[in-house]
Amino acid sequence: MFGTIFYPLSRVITAAIVFFSSIFSGAGFSAAIGQAPPSLQPMLYPRWVHEHWAWENDGTDESIMGFIQELQENDIPVGVIILDRPWEIGIGVDVEAGKTDNTAGSFIPCPVRYPSFYAEWEARQRGETYEGFMHHFHSQGIKVTLWGSCMVNTNAPNHAEGVEKGYFLNDGRVIRWWGGDGSMIDYTNPEAVEWWEAQLDNVLELGIDGWKLDGADPYVMLMMPGYGQSGLLGWKQYQKLQYEHYYNYTRSYGGVMLARSVDGVIGYGIPLTFASRDINFVSWVGDQDADWGGMRAALANMFTASLFNYVSFGSDIGGFRSGPADNPNPWDTWIRWAQLGAMSPVMEMESTVRNPGDPHRPFAFNDMFPELLGEYDIDIVGIYRDAVRLHTELIPYFASQTMYSYERRQPLMRPTLGYYQYKLGDELFVVPIMAQGDETGNERTIIFPAGDEWIYLFDETQTFRGGSRQQLHFSYEEFPVYIRKGAILPMEGIGEDFTTVRIYPKTGSNQFGLYEQDVEGTMLSYTTNGSGLTIKSGETARSLLFRVYGEPAPASVKLGGTALAPTASLAELKTMDAPGWFVDADGVLWIAVPDATAGAEIAVDY
Repeated sequence: MFGTIFYPLSRVITAAIVFFSSIFSGAGFSAAIGQAPPSLQPMLYPRWVHEHWAWENDGTDESIMGFIQELQENDIPVGVIILDRPWEIGIGVDVEAGKTDNTAGSFIPCPVRYPSFYAEWEARQRGETYEGFMHHFHSQGIKVTLWGSCMVNTNAPNHAEGVEKGYFLNDGRVIRWWGGDGSMIDYTNPEAVEWWEAQLDNVLELGIDGWKLDGADPYVMLMMPGYGQSGLLGWKQYQKLQYEHYYNYTRSYGGVMLARSVDGVIGYGIPLTFASRDINFVSWVGDQDADWGGMRAALANMFTASLFNYVSFGSDIGGFRSGPADNPNPWDTWIRWAQLGAMSPVMEMESTVRNPGDPHRPFAFNDMFPELLGEYDIDIVGIYRDAVRLHTELIPYFASQTMYSYERRQPLMRPTLGYYQYKLGDELFVVPIMAQGDETGNERTIIFPAGDEWIYLFDETQTFRGGSRQQLHFSYEEFPVYIRKGAILPMEGIGEDFTTVRIYPKTGSNQFGLYEQDVEGTMLSYTTNGSGLTIKSGETARSLLFRVYGEPAPASVKLGGTALAPTASLAELKTMDAPGWFVDADGVLWIAVPDATAGAEIAVDY
């Protein structure tokens, strides 16, 4: 009820703050530049940021390795992990006694919590190699990122040196912040920055893939005023220095920076911005409670991030903080939040178990609520697996639309008329389920965006007219995701060599810019007039499998003027080295182009 009443007011407050921040700070909201064609220039960030992230707070070698192994044993893809704090060594650590000394800013792994990570670091100091923590994950293709900040705590072994050499703000002043007692690095002092980079190198040279920057920079306001070598520093000045340095220095190693875009830390609907959208290609929207109110707060922050034209963000699936200990069925919130995560550019699951009624892990729900599988036939592990696999298959779409939205100064998540619903790029429409259901699922009121026809992702026979209002029911295995009639939707099947390009033609034409990492992308397009369909692809190293929905059975299919032979099955089509086509039992046309290095032009006659 609170969220329902307060949401419209929060949007008004947000709009006002965005307007005034634009005037007085010269940053934030700016208008889109229209429908300029995609540049197809190489991506500005690695595409793996769109893979599934999994992490835990207050972990160990054993716990994070066991957690990831459990996900893998349940066929849930994992692309990135985060070691959140505490992971660093403090001066009071005692390995023999098993005593940790949680700190920030040492950038040396804690030998008690993460012994195999510490062994790798220690071996490097001796000029040797050791196959420990980093090797364990990198050998599986999993990226490793670490929690970081602008703070060096007093119990970090390098704090005294920083104070002695004048590398901190306000002559080394120590302040109390949420992570302990520490001093803030002076980014206006070139010698301090060089020293700071040497600290970061402790783990960057081990091959870590990036940082999660948490909320420490606002504490500069406690200095009243803050000052460094260059003079006085306000929060926004210091914020800019911190995020730009982490972004640029980590990028020189090929890594990324995960940072907040927007967080409503002052109150519901009153946002603060953090890392600039120009350097923030993987972000989250702060910490929320593990309940429906937390999910609404997360989505409200996402919509606010959209007002500031951020392009690639997500939220902690299930919330970061604890939910009510006496919540009788926290699993329904978790399922619907996981599905929201799947349809966000960044999908990340925080997995810390804080109380017995708030497990934060899909397999724990199945164990805790045996009636889900037994009486109701609700398999949360299976539901989460499907959500992660859908998100993973959509990575070509997420990456391409993120880059195109960035170029147009548009958000990727675009709120529409209705209660918590949005377009995701140009071709998808998503309606998160935000309230408790029963054992059969949920009812949801949907207002479909005007001007287009919308096709239900999980049952393409269901279509809805744009502008219509519908009350629909969704089981827990499905949720409201719709494809625009006329769309081009590139997807990557897990374990498949082809990029599947879904096409939903309508009379006229459409094009889609498929962006790539490190190389120029390619344009996909179609034109149809009712009597035939022409599909084109520019030059690409990808093997393409076109999937054309809703068109008549073809009389002929030609590639570059040469007639292609139909195959006996889809399986045969996918394994052939030569191009071909197949029509399945649902009337869907499949066309394989295994080699599109010279581009492709396909003519389909009906």
